[in-house]
Amino acid sequence: MIKKQTFEIMALIKQYFEHFEITQDKVDSWHELLQDADYEQVRDNLIRFCKRSKFPPKVADLLNEKNVIVDRINAIPSIEETKDYLSKLSAPVEQTEEERALIEKSKAEIRKILGIGD
Repeated sequence: MIKKQTFEIMALIKQYFEHFEITQDKVDSWHELLQDADYEQVRDNLIRFCKRSKFPPKVADLLNEKNVIVDRINAIPSIEETKDYLSKLSAPVEQTEEERALIEKSKAEIRKILGIGD
């Protein structure tokens, strides 16, 4: 993306968010981060962002739009994953002999401390 395109993106943001200010320093800073980005992709990300936000975007919002949507979708478990998770929670926990022995030993120590006989 060339600096003129960075300015065009910022001018578009100004149209959607009247309190967004454009300065030369801001154009330079934004361009440093946007120069490797594809103009059309950034513009598309901006349009999608403006449809759902009351506040102006940050540079990261324009660069990461596609990845954020994919990450959010992947973060939501499917119905099958949810059922599997819930079934594991409700399944009885099977203890090993070693775990049962350790529990009994701990109970015996507690009874001894409390002065309760077996």
